[in-house]
Amino acid sequence: MLKKRSLFILVVLLVALAGQAQVQQAPVVVQGRVVDESTGQPVANAHVYIVEGEEETLTGSDGGFRIESWQKAPLTLTVNNYKQYRKTSITVSNPAQRQLVRLRTKPS
Repeated sequence: MLKKRSLFILVVLLVALAGQAQVQQAPVVVQGRVVDESTGQPVANAHVYIVEGEEETLTGSDGGFRIESWQKAPLTLTVNNYKQYRKTSITVSNPAQRQLVRLRTKPS
């Protein structure tokens, strides 16, 4: 009797775990554009990341970016262009909304 009960509990647990493993959450997609704060011109090749080294990308020639994350909102999106601009971080509360990141130039 004890073996049957243990086997039943084991089967129920395995079925529950298998069902949970099949329910995978889709990644959050954050899209937007990076521009120069004073001119409004796009900033190409800016480093955009949520988790540096894992969830990152570079902006295109139009300043546009698209990044996927497994993190839940709100997210901290960081943008850095090492040469000319200051590093900027913004909080993304609604990843479905396109983000506009304005970078300030570094002092001369």
